[in-house]
Amino acid sequence: MSVFEPHCAGSGRSLPSGKGTRLIILDAGSSQHGLIPGVGLIFESKTNSSDYHDEMNSEHFTEWFRDTLIPRLSPQSVVVMDNAPYHSHLDPESRAPSTGANKPGISAWLDKNNVHYDPKMKKTGLLDLVNQHKPQKKYVIDELAKAHGHVVLRLPPYHCELNPIEMVWSDLKGFVARKNSTYKIKDCKKLFEEAKSHFSAERWAKFETHVVREYEEKLWQIDGLRDKALSPVIIHMTDDETDDSQATIVYCQEGGTDDEEIDMDIVDGYVSDTSDQADVILCKICHDTDPPGRVPKRDRGTHIDWFQCDTCDQWLHNKCCTKPALAQIMCPRCYSLLHHRNLSETLVSPLDDVEQ
Repeated sequence: MSVFEPHCAGSGRSLPSGKGTRLIILDAGSSQHGLIPGVGLIFESKTNSSDYHDEMNSEHFTEWFRDTLIPRLSPQSVVVMDNAPYHSHLDPESRAPSTGANKPGISAWLDKNNVHYDPKMKKTGLLDLVNQHKPQKKYVIDELAKAHGHVVLRLPPYHCELNPIEMVWSDLKGFVARKNSTYKIKDCKKLFEEAKSHFSAERWAKFETHVVREYEEKLWQIDGLRDKALSPVIIHMTDDETDDSQATIVYCQEGGTDDEEIDMDIVDGYVSDTSDQADVILCKICHDTDPPGRVPKRDRGTHIDWFQCDTCDQWLHNKCCTKPALAQIMCPRCYSLLHHRNLSETLVSPLDDVEQ
């Protein structure tokens, strides 16, 4: 049943299964123009795949960017985009062989770039020469924009929320969903064009303001809190194989010398006042040195994956952290504060005074 109508017996509309062709849409906008007139491209997919990446490739995107978007951009524009594969294809001149290339292909690249090598060298040696002489990466889209006086600004991975057009897509698709009654491709195209006609520059500017206020400024605050929260911490693991949990914690304090070290016990992610025994690093989530769950026999007593939260500098097992938080190198608490709560409260509990 439609999500916009009551879920009562016998009421509402029956939605189709979702199988069939789909529409692929390209567009761009700004706070001055809203959706830029004449830039939009909408076409029907040729397959029933649910992943639009199957048909939106670098060739289609480059043609649209060069022939449709660039001529309609204002002088010295900044084009914000993510790092989708069809946005980031390399210029042929900057491509270099990778580990998947065969030896004749690597040799041909070295000859083309006038790099001397011994024909008897193994593939690993040839790849080392490639890494030493490969040119700086140049993206086709970036070079096209640069040639016309524009700049491409690429968003960091996993941060699509920094692009206002994500909210624009949601707004336009919501309009189509509310008005759609026939579920036919031709009617969906007409509804989408109607949605665009109602979309104003003021609404785009509103989305830009929301992104700056709710996401960009929040990330700046977290970045500043991380710098002020704790002094840098260096952990030197001991060479004693009898106890892998022992470590020396070196707190680098401002104004101190490199020889000053403070050994402290870390319990439950906080620093205690005693230093009678070697320090034990405990996971902030499971409060143990070993990750939860059954450890394969081949991995027992060997390497355990840890990471340090970029915000509060607490240590966690990779296994104890959620995937979204791990992707941004954060503990679940800091990730939650970033995405769901304001930053009026301190992210890191203050450390008690310790005796040197």
